[in-house]
Amino acid sequence: RLNSPLAIRAAGSAQATVLLLWARDFLRANPHGMLAWAGDFNLEPRHHLVPAMLAVGLQDALGWSDTPTYFPDPGGQVQRRAKRYDYLLYSAHSLALERSGGRMTLAAEDAQGGSEGEGDSDLDAGQKRPRGEHGSGDGGKGRAKVATLRQALAFSGSDHIPVVATLVPIQGLLK
Repeated sequence: RLNSPLAIRAAGSAQATVLLLWARDFLRANPHGMLAWAGDFNLEPRHHLVPAMLAVGLQDALGWSDTPTYFPDPGGQVQRRAKRYDYLLYSAHSLALERSGGRMTLAAEDAQGGSEGEGDSDLDAGQKRPRGEHGSGDGGKGRAKVATLRQALAFSGSDHIPVVATLVPIQGLLK
């Protein structure tokens, strides 16, 4: 199990390359080995390293979707949009995804430039979490809507939303 955030830009790519080489070697030496790698990777699903992750045999618990997991400070000096930066990768030859959760849908108001006032309707008065079930595996029904940094902080105490999944060993590998 790896829990490794990656730095941004070239430093993060260099870190990922080293970890991917390690993962490749580990999985080759341990054909029934189970590997889960989670963290804030600071890269989006269309990043040039994703094919290398697939080539090693890693899959993403959220199916490489663009669903945002990072919500930047709208008052920052650089205007940034919500992005998918957080991942839970697993060795597809030895682990199966039973269900994933923690996925958030963007509210109609885009996190990039919308006001926080309208998006607040997804928060119940007096509650710390947005409405909706988390980890229900219901294909999107009941997911909380998180569109602003304020909502992300209320939901998880961070500007990142956690990725949650249930992984199970593939039958026949455990003896």
